[in-house]
Amino acid sequence: WNDGNGTHAYSDAENLISAARLVIEAFDRTRNENGYLSLFQYRSLRDILRGAKSTGDKTQAIVAGTGCGKSYGFQLGTLISLVHDLLSEKGPSLRVHTILMYPRVALILDQRNGIIDIIKEINQSLDNCEIRWATDAKGELKLTDYCRLVDPSVTNDEIERMGIRKAIEGIYRDNCPHIIFANPDTLRNRLWNPISSRALCSSLKHIVFDEIHLLESITGANTSMVLRRIMAGTSRPDELMI
Repeated sequence: WNDGNGTHAYSDAENLISAARLVIEAFDRTRNENGYLSLFQYRSLRDILRGAKSTGDKTQAIVAGTGCGKSYGFQLGTLISLVHDLLSEKGPSLRVHTILMYPRVALILDQRNGIIDIIKEINQSLDNCEIRWATDAKGELKLTDYCRLVDPSVTNDEIERMGIRKAIEGIYRDNCPHIIFANPDTLRNRLWNPISSRALCSSLKHIVFDEIHLLESITGANTSMVLRRIMAGTSRPDELMI
């Protein structure tokens, strides 16, 4: 992960390598032991870790053709960064670490399954901790994740009667996910709530915009404002990688 001149130093290189090995092995299992990375995927992973854990650039754009595996390029790097932080001394207090932002709800529902499969494999190898995730779009937070993260015994009738505020409190305050799948409109609403706003900003290290070319016109302008509000709420915006 270093360059020829030794520019990028890592204060905790040994544990970072352990986190990378754990994530890549989990990825390999989800691919039926065929988890080879292309050159651009490797470079994307490497540069994310340089930016998040060392002195590399804090912004990165991954550009490749349809079906080339761009998603793995950012998913693996952010997962390694998250696992490294979970296994460190700040792991128990870690809240939202990564926001995966999609311009359309349909894209979230279509794209999230791949990374969730990797997360489940990673969790099987973690001791005394696990990666939590939630989808905050189109009512998924209340309809799906509240039952999974907060109260597995809740009935469908109780969920239907439940207000979104209770779901926000139960998830963002008491069972805060480390990874959030969301769209800009939902995040804008969550930033008005002090509980979810604090959870989203206090430990945030990565914001990923998937299919960013679709964020144009008014939608793009609104998303830009959401990003500004998130950065204003973080204690160390200089450490946030986009």
